Amino acid sequence: MQTFDNFIEVNMLPLIFLYGLVYFAAGLAIILQQRSMSNFRLAHNLWLVGMFGIIHGAAEWGDIFIPIQSEYLSPTWLHILMEGQEIAWAISFAFLLQFAVSMIVPKLPWNRGVKTFARWYAPAWCAAVTLTGILLLPKDMDASWIRYLLGFPAAMLTAVAFLAERKTFARFRHGATRTYLVLTACAFGMYAILSGLIVPERSLSFLSFVNYASVHSVSGFPIQFWRTLVGLAIALLVARTLSIFDLEFRHRLEVAEKEQTLLRDRQRIARDLHDGVVQSIYAAGLQLEVASKSVALDTNETTLLIRRVVNQLNDVIADMRKYIFKLGPARTGEADFDQYMKNLIDEFTTNFGLSAHLSVEGLPVSLTPGQKQNIAFVTRECLTNAHKHAAATNIEIQLIFNEDSLFFVAEDNGVGIDSAASVSSSNGGGKGLKSMAERATAMGGEFSVSQRSENGGTMIVMRIPYSSKAKDQS
Repeated sequence: MQTFDNFIEVNMLPLIFLYGLVYFAAGLAIILQQRSMSNFRLAHNLWLVGMFGIIHGAAEWGDIFIPIQSEYLSPTWLHILMEGQEIAWAISFAFLLQFAVSMIVPKLPWNRGVKTFARWYAPAWCAAVTLTGILLLPKDMDASWIRYLLGFPAAMLTAVAFLAERKTFARFRHGATRTYLVLTACAFGMYAILSGLIVPERSLSFLSFVNYASVHSVSGFPIQFWRTLVGLAIALLVARTLSIFDLEFRHRLEVAEKEQTLLRDRQRIARDLHDGVVQSIYAAGLQLEVASKSVALDTNETTLLIRRVVNQLNDVIADMRKYIFKLGPARTGEADFDQYMKNLIDEFTTNFGLSAHLSVEGLPVSLTPGQKQNIAFVTRECLTNAHKHAAATNIEIQLIFNEDSLFFVAEDNGVGIDSAASVSSSNGGGKGLKSMAERATAMGGEFSVSQRSENGGTMIVMRIPYSSKAKDQS
């Protein structure tokens, strides 16, 4: 036993250095792990625990460096250094107390004024305890005074703060984090006893019956050894608790991905409705206007026209039903794509008096349903724009199958268009051109709109690269 005590005494300075290093390194690690972007109150206040660790560790090193200076400094300067060490202890405990107050006070049902007063409790109490201990108490009692009245309540309230955070993290359903919070609270509770209630022998007589000497005699190890173990536990447990911020970050990424997916779906739905359903309803409306004007002239023709409109509206309803049930818009993506395109152009020619022609060049390639649907929507949009906005009387549409891509070309003889303004415009025509550009981009292709140099009119060109699947099928 005597040999073990001699071993402890010889290695006391390395143990004190290790004790201070543990708290200093733990505090530094916590500050470096600061997550300012987190929504958790714990993330915004952990820097206070980090400052406690750094200052507390540096203060403990005073037990090594101050005695070394005794041969070189006067007693006055040594006294100043020891007073500075005690002030550093008090400041470290003040940071820990401020952390506890910042975590607990917002959760209490107090009014704003009381909460504001409570937030100033830590620095005010720290100043009062420190000045009272240094100025009014004997030199061998002021350190114990600071530990009793500042260290112990700071550590215990910090333990309560970590326990209270379990409900905050409950929504992540991560049981390990809540377990780490409980264990961290237990570690700070143990620290409150070891650093707040166990004091040097020469202290307040009615409180110091548990002191450094009694701990050493009972356990065989000095108090610094046990405080070092608790410091290691606090460092490890707080580091494990910080894993909740990684869960929060992943949760935010998942939410952002879902929102981005939802936004893409909304844009796709808006584009499909604009290019498909809205254009069909618009065409039906124009035919009803024609019918209203011809009803007095030719009843039979009007009847046929109204029946045609009814059939078109039925088709629109069928499209909407299939679209709602995610079966895709009818007809546009079906296998008989050539026939659908011809019917679409014939419909505009018959109903609006617009002379429209479709020509195909090159060896056709089997397109994917998505490509067929996009080309059909772009064709409908070109026909509608030529009639509605450009006042055109003729439009030529070409499908040119090259070796690696399909070129869609639409030329009308209307009033022309300002390509730079139209694609970015927020008006109706601009939305249509923007929709066509988005469809080309979605297929990995390119889109351009320009005014024809001869005889006015507008030219729209869309290049669509073939997919590997389409090439295999050709």
